[in-house]
Amino acid sequence: MNRTLIFAAVVILGCSELPMSGTGGGAGGGSTGGGGGGFGNTGGGFMMGAGAGPGSGTITASSGFRSKPHGFSFENYTNEGVTNLTSVELRRLFGDAVCATLENGACTLTPVATQWMEQANGAMNGGHCFGMSHTALLMQKGTLAASAFGGPDAFALQKGDERLQREIAYWMSTQFTAPGNRSITSTRPTPNELLTQLAEGWARNERFTLAFFMRQGGGGHAVTPHSLQTLPNGKVELVVYDNNYPNADRAITFDAAANSWSYSASVNPMAPASGYDGDATTRNIFAVPVADAEQPQQCTFCGNASPTNAMAAPRTVSALGGGDLVVDDGQGHQVGTDGAEVGNTFPGAQVLAPLSAELYADDTEPRYVIPAGSDLTVTLSGARLAARAASSVSIVGPGYALSVEGLQLDPGQTDQLWVSADGQAVGYATQGPETPTVFNTFTTAGDDFEVGVQVVSDADGAQFLLERAGSVVALKLSGAGATQYGVLLTRVGANGSEHFLHAGTALQGDATLSFDLATWAGNGSPLTLSVDLGSDGSVDQTEVLVDQD
Repeated sequence: MNRTLIFAAVVILGCSELPMSGTGGGAGGGSTGGGGGGFGNTGGGFMMGAGAGPGSGTITASSGFRSKPHGFSFENYTNEGVTNLTSVELRRLFGDAVCATLENGACTLTPVATQWMEQANGAMNGGHCFGMSHTALLMQKGTLAASAFGGPDAFALQKGDERLQREIAYWMSTQFTAPGNRSITSTRPTPNELLTQLAEGWARNERFTLAFFMRQGGGGHAVTPHSLQTLPNGKVELVVYDNNYPNADRAITFDAAANSWSYSASVNPMAPASGYDGDATTRNIFAVPVADAEQPQQCTFCGNASPTNAMAAPRTVSALGGGDLVVDDGQGHQVGTDGAEVGNTFPGAQVLAPLSAELYADDTEPRYVIPAGSDLTVTLSGARLAARAASSVSIVGPGYALSVEGLQLDPGQTDQLWVSADGQAVGYATQGPETPTVFNTFTTAGDDFEVGVQVVSDADGAQFLLERAGSVVALKLSGAGATQYGVLLTRVGANGSEHFLHAGTALQGDATLSFDLATWAGNGSPLTLSVDLGSDGSVDQTEVLVDQD
């Protein structure tokens, strides 16, 4: 959904490319650790024989997958020039609950579903590694037909095929959903336990994507493991298809005695490589069963918005663009990025580091799943930025999405927004010349709405709060001085998608503006606002805004 208010400069969120070199730590065994025994040939389904991968060892276990023809012939890619999730894939993921209307089989997404989809698609900009691995494995397994995308196998398919791009994005998104991300969010194995899990799973004809992070966190990547080789020195190579290296086998080395692993990786064969490594204490490498993604996925944002629903279900906080997030409940509990480290003192909060991140970089912010029941303050910090970066922050819960878009974050700048526990209010304090747009999006038993406001103020630190109560929406301005404000509406319901846009209305001083969405007649119709100057509880004037859409 493209959303702009025309009285302010349009902000385009930048899309960063995969880096051409890495800065990761050196490869190596790391410290020894307990947990997990060695692995061995546990029987049926194993392929035996001379080593056929990068090393000269003996194959002791295999899934039957091979980098060619089962892997793709093209490299992992960013979002540039590709199509990711659409309403078709979102309905396939979650069912009809994501649709505001269904007409002749066509699904028009609820605005909340659209917000979730935009965040998921944005998180894929660093790469599509997880989706490429899952898709290739399903084609090799025969669950997904490569012929449906124009070829006999994955290697024969073309990256430019939009159908394939959307399919890869579909499986990529299951790292954000349950039960697809069960292994990502649960207790992870030690390196030795991982090898046992793979060998025993392959014997049962199971398929796995392998995910790993740098020792200190960040740099998430996903590859396709397909065989184990024992080397003459007693170490083990896990042979993988790395989608950054098409048509070539790669090997992750495991040391059973140290219960450790190491891998030298790069964003492409021509770029310098840097090392990943870990051990039984880091638990930063693990297998994700493809079968978990094949099950129906839970929709955490579906249903109607209500304080009761909001107070009973978790919400997901995420950011796109630059900056680090910290989420605080005002009771001494925090989760987020502090420097290059992710900290979590928030009971029940989950950190979902994306497996599409730029290799070795720690600037792709995780998604944070926050328990219900508390107001939240979300701090966006530019402490680690080298230059100004466009950013956005969103909070998505059952039936609602609250977001601030079009932020321009300078190095060292700190912005804050706050959201209510009942999912009905979002606030923000402006910083310098920023002109972000605040959105309050919600689903009802009737129509579904997205309400956006943008305020340009001559006062640094001006605060505004966008809240709703039933069909009534209010914008409260504090410390704003001389301002201009604009309003953007989208309503999806029996009349399809209807839109309203008005920009450039002037206002002086503190005020509360309110309007009833139930009285808006739809496309081309004006919007009537009640204006409470001074926010003292009394209506001082009525403003009629014409539709400029």
